[in-house]
Amino acid sequence: QDAEGLLDQAIAMDPSFARAYLERMSLRLQLFLDSYVSPEDALPRAQSDLANAQRLAPSDPVVTAFTAVMAYAVEDYDRALQLFDSAEAAGLADPELLNWKDELLFAMGRYPEATALSSRLADLDPKNVVAQRWWIYMLLEQHRYQEAIHVVDVLGARQPPRWDDERAMVKAYAGGDFAPRHALNAAQLQQPWRTAQDVQSHIELASIELSIQHRFKEFR
Repeated sequence: QDAEGLLDQAIAMDPSFARAYLERMSLRLQLFLDSYVSPEDALPRAQSDLANAQRLAPSDPVVTAFTAVMAYAVEDYDRALQLFDSAEAAGLADPELLNWKDELLFAMGRYPEATALSSRLADLDPKNVVAQRWWIYMLLEQHRYQEAIHVVDVLGARQPPRWDDERAMVKAYAGGDFAPRHALNAAQLQQPWRTAQDVQSHIELASIELSIQHRFKEFR
């Protein structure tokens, strides 16, 4: 909400700032995709933002890519991929937008292509943790466990101990060794609840961890 308010201010100060409309559109779509707001609330406002950006910069490949994001959000996957490809052919190399394409390829079941794009994004944007986690997850979905643990090793060497959770996840997927994951989750669940975000994250973690252990009464 704070980010949306800042984008509102940016647009009020400069109504010709096309990228501000696009970022607000992206934010509104993400809230919809994460089920924080209804499609009736999010989609018309996001489509209005996109229309303004298309009017201001109709030939910009960034606008084409955000048009692809809109198509992805409403599950028009084939059109979304065509638009992303068109934007890249016109010179798009924005890791943020290519990360949306990565999610699209995964949603379409095109896992090898999505994995290759994740690898490319890791080189384009080495601090893009979201893309790197997608990369690991996609390798796991394809049962490419040795590659997944190699990626975790490389990332862990750069940024320890950030990737301990992913290492534990790979061990659980690959060989059924849940002990490292249980230990990490137990430590996390012992952390104090200071904010509403803490409560949400604890409940989400508990829903996974306690369910895996069949501790349903404690979870309720």
